Amino acid sequence: MQIAMGWFGRDPKLGMVQLPHYFFSADPFERNLDTFGTVPNEGELFYGLIQDGNDLWNATFFCGSCAVLRRTIVEEVGGIAVETVTEDAHTALKMHRLGYSTAYLALPQAAGLATESLSGHVGQRIRWARGMAQIFRIDNPLFGRGLHWAQRLCYVNAMLHFLYGLPRLIYLTAPLAYLYFGASVIHASRR
Repeated sequence: MQIAMGWFGRDPKLGMVQLPHYFFSADPFERNLDTFGTVPNEGELFYGLIQDGNDLWNATFFCGSCAVLRRTIVEEVGGIAVETVTEDAHTALKMHRLGYSTAYLALPQAAGLATESLSGHVGQRIRWARGMAQIFRIDNPLFGRGLHWAQRLCYVNAMLHFLYGLPRLIYLTAPLAYLYFGASVIHASRR
């Protein structure tokens, strides 16, 4: 974490530096599909593209571990948020609302183990989804003060991400509706 400390000296308004999570082991999907180390996983998407984009707009999320926080700013925002089960992301939102900045440094400095079981993996994602819904309900980034439009977009994207199952369900059931009921979901002429 020493690599992150210098950034605090450069910016007195910097409240948190997040570093990527790196896993030594395969998650249940990578293990069952035998793709560990050959196909990028969801963590590489989040800690690669998404957090880089969030950092560009000063909207880096605090992700629990692999982060360094400035204690005085955490104390100013009321400590680590306890109103939601995603206390880390909610704490970052509170920092952003008060005009503090966060940063992402894409250099892995710590490593750990991925979830071992499918139930643990799914349970973790359900907790994240529940927490983002709680933040959306009690501290909505669209309407609260202190955020600029790009930060609002980053937070709303993170919160709506967990609803991606709804369009997939529609895409999977639309062909069945056509086959069983003759109902066209998309009307297009033959010309």
